Amino acid sequence: MITQNRLKEMLSYSEDTGLFTWLVSRQGNVKAGDIAGSQNVDGSVSIGVDGHSYRAHRLVWLYKYGLWPLIELDHINRIPRDNRLLNLREATSAQNSMNTSVHRDNVTGFKGVTRNRDRFQARIMHNGKMLRLGTYDSAEEAYGVYLKKATELFGDFACGG
Repeated sequence: MITQNRLKEMLSYSEDTGLFTWLVSRQGNVKAGDIAGSQNVDGSVSIGVDGHSYRAHRLVWLYKYGLWPLIELDHINRIPRDNRLLNLREATSAQNSMNTSVHRDNVTGFKGVTRNRDRFQARIMHNGKMLRLGTYDSAEEAYGVYLKKATELFGDFACGG
């Protein structure tokens, strides 16, 4: 596993842009000064160093603090390629999963809201259990209940979608 010293020998990190750039030229077409990394299918960035691939956001943590994050890292603005230090925070898996957008297949357009015949049900996952928050006449009303409960349970990690 790469150390902070080795990382800083190979790469420079900009807190303003969240990008790493190579300090050394490498095999192939990579030159010193080039932006490091490639985008993954999920939108995150990976960087290969010394034969190992690392997620860029985890390298940011190592670069700045000299140690690997103890738990997951959450992108506050939910943009996985935005690796500015101010956009990263340590998070449990549950906290990280709360800071997600509404699912693509959600027909209501509101996170935490599902259609129940001609009404709308609000629900939320907490500690591995589905909490049913009630059934409402409008998706907006159900969403308001969801947001209130999400904020109560998850604080800053609550995300409306």
